[in-house]
Amino acid sequence: MPESKREHKKQNKAENRARRAKLQRRNKLKASLRRSGTIFVVVLATLGLFSWLGRDTAGPLGQDYDDARSFATACGTEAAPAATPMQFESPSDQGLTGRVTATIQTSCGPIVIELDPTDAPESVNSFVFLSREGFYDGTVFHRLLTGRELRGGDQRGNGEGGPGYTTPDELPEDGFVYDFGTVAMVRRDRANTTGSQFFIVLADNARLAPRFNVIGRVTSGFETLELIQDVEVGRGLSAEVSRPLETIYIESVEITNAP
Repeated sequence: MPESKREHKKQNKAENRARRAKLQRRNKLKASLRRSGTIFVVVLATLGLFSWLGRDTAGPLGQDYDDARSFATACGTEAAPAATPMQFESPSDQGLTGRVTATIQTSCGPIVIELDPTDAPESVNSFVFLSREGFYDGTVFHRLLTGRELRGGDQRGNGEGGPGYTTPDELPEDGFVYDFGTVAMVRRDRANTTGSQFFIVLADNARLAPRFNVIGRVTSGFETLELIQDVEVGRGLSAEVSRPLETIYIESVEITNAP
């Protein structure tokens, strides 16, 4: 074989070996980066878990409520006085008859709700009891899904708190539509777990299953709801973009009961 051909074959083999070596180094680097990325994610997740487990969760109030109070108050108003921690064994009978109205004073103005104890008497009685006790005073609306839902009534400010007791399911009939202005109580995934949290529907048809006790309907204060929906939201503890970045306080809830 001519010397030039032998040299050419040697050169090709050397180039092939170099390419294979380069490819192997590249694959090793990718694998190393993938392992490093996985470790990094695991470390972050672990740190996040320990951070969450280490949060102040003693009593009705907690770190999330304190964090909310560190934000500017929505609608350019002053912060409400801090909530007074409360827990109860059960609500007392409020003796409701006739027309029952709840006026929620918020940072952005009043919201008036016509309560209906006919279909959900225990839920309405509980809401009125907590309102009269001042349970809601100084709490915040911790969840705002613009055009869908406004949620409050939790002294902890993170959707995990309650009054110390639960009320039974008093669910609407199948096919019930949670439309704009409907006010209902929050329930966990289990039956008979309604507590103090409530939500106001901000959609014409919220497409919710009938598993939330309906306590009434907003009759005035729609301009307040418009102002609230202008509040910017960000990510909270979950991936959901629903945490108000300005604090929307419930300053007080006044109950009027006209026989």
